[in-house]
Amino acid sequence: MMYVNEYDRDGSAAAMGFYAVKRFDETIQSLGGVSTPSTMDEDIHKHIDRHVNLYNHKFSVDVKSAKATNRGGVITIDHVWVEFQNVQGNKGWLYGEEDFLAFETKKNKFVLVGRRLLAEFCEKSVDLTDRVSSADAALYKAYKRDGRNDIISRIPLNDIKTINHTMLIKKEN
Repeated sequence: MMYVNEYDRDGSAAAMGFYAVKRFDETIQSLGGVSTPSTMDEDIHKHIDRHVNLYNHKFSVDVKSAKATNRGGVITIDHVWVEFQNVQGNKGWLYGEEDFLAFETKKNKFVLVGRRLLAEFCEKSVDLTDRVSSADAALYKAYKRDGRNDIISRIPLNDIKTINHTMLIKKEN
């Protein structure tokens, strides 16, 4: 069952996430691992999409699809959105219980980075006191969308790659 947030007006964000998770599962399987779904409660409250067993390591992952800077815009892999506070005003996925974040960079290619390391990086790099009113201006700044309680920011994917990370690339048969 696919969770659709009440703020996802047309379900498109949920669909993008669903297909990114499907590609993540295929990537893990191609590498000889197992990726199993989380419970709905884990997904919503702990920010865990998958439990993974790969190379004799077990860990939880929140999978992030590539997104556009602006809703309905062109999908980009150059920047990623990070969530300090979610749309309900609760802690964002940077402070969830997932071990890792998997950012989709290209079809069947993911950057896997530790959640705690990413949160520490974002806390140092993003100026949460500098509030902006547009997605275009949200690079390293706090952005709150109208009618929502979220606090999000954009950061370059290349900056995430400066943090200790792993590239997961689907093996072709």
